[in-house]
Amino acid sequence: MILLTFIRSGLFFRRKPVFVKERLRPGSEECPNFIESEPVPSKRGRFFLIFMSLILLGVLSGFRFTEDALAQAPAPDADAPKLLFNDGEIGAFQQTADKVNKEGWRKTGKGHYFSILKISCYLILFWLWLATTTWVNNDAERLGDDERVRWNVYVVAVFAGSFFPIFLIPTFWIGYPCILVAYFLPLFQYIAHRNADKLAADKVMTREHIWYVLCRLSGKKVKAKKAAYETGSPIQVSSGGKEIDKETLNGRTILARNMPGFNSFREILYYSLRRNATAVGVEFTPDQVKYQFEIDGIWHPIEGIFKHPLTMEEANNLSIAAKTLMGLNVNDRRSRQAGLFHIEYDKKKKADADFVSQGSKAGELFIIRFIQKKIAFSTLDELGMPFNRVEKFRSWINSEQGLIVFSAQTGQGLKTLTHVALSTADRFTRDFVTVEDINNPYQIIENVSLNTYDSKQGQKPNDILPDVFFKEPKTLLIRDLINTETLTLCCEEVKNSRVVITTFRGKDSAETLMRILSTGVDPKLLAETLLVVVTQKLVRRLCPSCREEIPANPQLIKRFGIKEGSVSKIFRKRVYPTPQPGEKNTYKPCADCNELGYNGRIGIYDFLEINDAIRQIITSPKPTIEAIRKAATDSGQHGFLVDGGPLVADGSTSFEELSRILK
Repeated sequence: MILLTFIRSGLFFRRKPVFVKERLRPGSEECPNFIESEPVPSKRGRFFLIFMSLILLGVLSGFRFTEDALAQAPAPDADAPKLLFNDGEIGAFQQTADKVNKEGWRKTGKGHYFSILKISCYLILFWLWLATTTWVNNDAERLGDDERVRWNVYVVAVFAGSFFPIFLIPTFWIGYPCILVAYFLPLFQYIAHRNADKLAADKVMTREHIWYVLCRLSGKKVKAKKAAYETGSPIQVSSGGKEIDKETLNGRTILARNMPGFNSFREILYYSLRRNATAVGVEFTPDQVKYQFEIDGIWHPIEGIFKHPLTMEEANNLSIAAKTLMGLNVNDRRSRQAGLFHIEYDKKKKADADFVSQGSKAGELFIIRFIQKKIAFSTLDELGMPFNRVEKFRSWINSEQGLIVFSAQTGQGLKTLTHVALSTADRFTRDFVTVEDINNPYQIIENVSLNTYDSKQGQKPNDILPDVFFKEPKTLLIRDLINTETLTLCCEEVKNSRVVITTFRGKDSAETLMRILSTGVDPKLLAETLLVVVTQKLVRRLCPSCREEIPANPQLIKRFGIKEGSVSKIFRKRVYPTPQPGEKNTYKPCADCNELGYNGRIGIYDFLEINDAIRQIITSPKPTIEAIRKAATDSGQHGFLVDGGPLVADGSTSFEELSRILK
């Protein structure tokens, strides 16, 4: 016990710094920046242990020689006083002594009352106890266990208090099993305690851990075992968020990875990305889980993500894992909660995603929308704008002055239209600047100076516009026009030979113009400076691999502004053929569009160029959408049909899709 006190006090051991990364087993979380220390015997400690072992061996050898000497001692004198034994007993002793002197104590089995083998078993157990109690102390300290002192006392006191009483039991096969119980019982209880909340790769004394230790001791290379979050779909998910420190984000990620529903969450994300979805919705109801994917702007109910439908317990685990990853309240299923996370899939493909949870009538709804980091288009032609309209569009962008408004409904590519429009403008001979909210950044455009305001601090675009205009830019882009003051200031600056481009929301150009008037801007000022309103809609392209041809209906063709007699056939989405009774079903789903019938989208545009007739309507006491639309039609501006009709005629889209988008 004195020796144990010395050892545990650190007198004969020094602390060696070790990277945790070097000590954790394959598959466990690595923390390469965290350094711990492990006990390593010092030179003084090694010498003391060797010295004590030699003394113990010497004592045992001394016992052996003493036994031998006693066994070979001469018989007692017959005339000696007989105080303890009678004559018969003395005779028996004499016969035994004579036999031992003649044959030796090894053959007779007499003597040898101190067994080195049995004593060694006790010593080995004692040294194991010293090693494991030191490990328990260091392990509990490394893990930050609040009950470290209690476990230290437990593993030390149970064995130490039992060792000497049990050692005195004369029967070895009774005493030694008892001391084994006193050693292993507290040790295994601590192991069960520390393994309770650990990842499988961080647990000790499991089959995998024992095999790993044996392989390491034998020098065999151990193949790294994948953690649970590395199995399943080839997608990795990590927590994200603005103005959140990296340690907090890493902690959220590790906690979520350790939860049973994390892999199910990853499976949904990977399945949706493989289907080219832009968003995924998961609705948790008391009876089932419903999945929907937004593909090309349309929500589709989809099944077959999992081999077996999730049980309610598995669905609940999925919800907890997702919210833990975002750092949200896992118990709140009614309030709106939002978060951000990062995705890496299919060999270094990366994406970000917005996460929103909200209570619904049926239960709880998750909406996950994938954020497009890079604009996929570089020219207006790629967006689907006809050549003759591209030239007209560029003339407005590169004009000397005027207010240009880009418009679209949510999910109809307004960000893409704005980015491509500025990318195709003459930015090398003219000074372009953009004003954006720092909390809602957009992709940087080459040769366009960025100026930001902070909406979280209560700032608005008009707070920084005076400084921006002081630099005399030729073209200014203000995204998300939000107040009358900013609009008024921009209209006034247009008079100083500037082009101001801004974005608004509306389903067509006439409605967008009416919404701008409803902000309270001076109608006369707007009429003088507004140049054009460009509104974009996206229609789905028919899948060229599975679309089917149908005869053109003359009335339908005329409805979409196509010249009568110019088209004899059009296309539509393939219709699933119903097999006749007894007929073998040979239908094969389309692999290109996953049997949706559409693959990708193309833009159609409504150009509302402001002329004198429209200016008169803007400045009238009661302007209306109908009056604006009529004035545009009378001047030859036919809106979306100018682009939509030819798309139906050449089979790029169907009349059903164009009717849906124009409804």
